[in-house]
Amino acid sequence: LEMEGTVYRAGSCFERNGRELSRCGWAFVCVDDEGCIVGSDYGTCPPWVDDIGGAEAWAMLQATLCAMPGLAKFWTDCQPLLTMISKGQHIAEDPKNIYARVHSLLMPMLDDTPLEMIGWMPSHTTVKQVGKVRRGDGKLLTIIDCKSNDGAARLAKKGASLHRVPATEVNAWKEHFEIVRQR
Repeated sequence: LEMEGTVYRAGSCFERNGRELSRCGWAFVCVDDEGCIVGSDYGTCPPWVDDIGGAEAWAMLQATLCAMPGLAKFWTDCQPLLTMISKGQHIAEDPKNIYARVHSLLMPMLDDTPLEMIGWMPSHTTVKQVGKVRRGDGKLLTIIDCKSNDGAARLAKKGASLHRVPATEVNAWKEHFEIVRQR
């Protein structure tokens, strides 16, 4: 599948406070100029992606694997991811980069994508913000932006929920951690 259009991608992470419990998912939605969905996908992240920053990067990687190089525009609501991409491959390989493993997979996939085709947009927007809030390119948020980004976020949560730790287990862990903290 080689999609053309505008790609909105999202990462999601449940139980972020404990690595043992965290479960992450990713998703993307690709739309044409009229807002019709031309492709979408979601799933779970590998076990070594255990926080939201990693899930956001994994979502971008998955989207690039399905997009036509240089012909798809990407919107991200994750500013740290956009900053990393703009700094280039050397940042991805920096030993201090906790996301180096996923970033080093992502950066070659973006070789043929000009930086102006990767932009920032606000996250968790509502229809009431359409025409009032600005994206990173200075243009006002559209209904297509709002609905597509929301669709990607919903699918990312669905991906994370595919392997979510049951609530009874989470509560047991939280109770144990509280006992340890008090001692």
